[in-house]
Amino acid sequence: MSHQESQIYVRQQTMNVYFCGGAGINIGCKWYLKQKESIAGIAESNCVFIDTSISNIRSTIPPDKFYRIDGEKEGSGKRRIENAESIMNNAQSILNEFPASDVNLVVSSISGGSGSVIAPALVDELLRRNQIVVVLMVSSTDTDIELYNSIKTIQSYEKISRDHKKPIVAFYECNNELSQQEVDNEVMWAICWMSIITGTLGIEGAGLDKADLYNLFNFQRVTSVDAHLTKARFGYSTATPSVLPEVVSMLTIRESRDGEIVCGTAPVRAEYRSTVDIPATSLGNTYPSNLLNEGPMNLYIHNCGFVDIFTEFSNKLKEIEAKKKTRQIKSTILSDSDGASNDKLVF
Repeated sequence: MSHQESQIYVRQQTMNVYFCGGAGINIGCKWYLKQKESIAGIAESNCVFIDTSISNIRSTIPPDKFYRIDGEKEGSGKRRIENAESIMNNAQSILNEFPASDVNLVVSSISGGSGSVIAPALVDELLRRNQIVVVLMVSSTDTDIELYNSIKTIQSYEKISRDHKKPIVAFYECNNELSQQEVDNEVMWAICWMSIITGTLGIEGAGLDKADLYNLFNFQRVTSVDAHLTKARFGYSTATPSVLPEVVSMLTIRESRDGEIVCGTAPVRAEYRSTVDIPATSLGNTYPSNLLNEGPMNLYIHNCGFVDIFTEFSNKLKEIEAKKKTRQIKSTILSDSDGASNDKLVF
C-alpha cells in the first residue's frame, strides 16, 4: 500500500509472537485483542499460543492459533521436568505448523512449569533455523520452586546460546517489583516497539534492512563481544547515559517528516549501531499514540547479561536452603503405641 500524502511505499511485514505457558498466554490474550484493533504497531502480529493444558485459553483465541502439547500430565504444576520430554519433542512440530517469520518473539514466565520449558525449546529450534528471535521473560520469586525454576531457565538460555554460538537477547520483567498489570503492560510495550521495528523493514527509505536487524541481535558477528544471554531494553534518548549499563549494540528509531529528521540521535556509544527513520504518517495508528513525541526511541542491547539476576536468585535460594536445615522437627502427633487399625483409622 502507499500513503497518498507522502507517496511512501509500505510493504506489510509479519512478526510471530509465540506466547508460551500460562503467563505467556495471559499476556498474549491482551495483545491479541489489541492487534485485532489494528493499533498495535506497523507489522502484522501472527500470535501463537502454546501450552500443556487448556486452563488458560480464552474463547477469544481462535482454535487454529493454539498448539496443545500432549504431555505426560495435564499441565506441569510448576515442575519443569514434568512434561519436558514431550515439549522438547514438539518444538520442531510447533515451528512446522507455525513457521518462523521476519522477526520472532517468544514470551513466557521463567518461573512456572510449562512456559519455562516451551520457550527455551522454541528459541533453541529458531536459532538452529538461523532466525531472528527475541525473548520476553517474566519472573516471580514468591515461592522456593519459582525461584529455583527461574535460575534453571536462565541457565538453560545461557546453555542454548553457548551451544549455538549466538546471543539470546531478552527483555526481562519481575512480578515482585511491579504489579501483574504493570508487568503485562511493560511486556506489551516491548512487543509494540518490536512490531514497529519489524514493520520498518518494509517502509521505503527507512534505512533498515534485515541484515542490519540480524546483526543487531547477533552482535558477535560485528563486535568484539562473544555470544551470551543478554538483556535488552527500550529507552528514549532523554535518558541519562550514565545510568545505562554497557551497550554492545543498539538501534535508534527516529521520526521523519517530509524527509527531515525531527529529533537527534542517542547520547550513548555502542560497538554496533543502526538507525531507522520512520515517516510520521506510518505511526498514525500505532499503540500507544504519539510514540516519538519524547524524541528518538532506542533499543539497547547490554553487555552485562543476566549475571546480576542469576547471582541475586542464587544467593536468595542458598539463604532459603540454609534456613531449612536449621528448622526444628516438631514432635509427631502419632506414635507406634497409638494403635492404628488396618484401615488406617485410630480408635
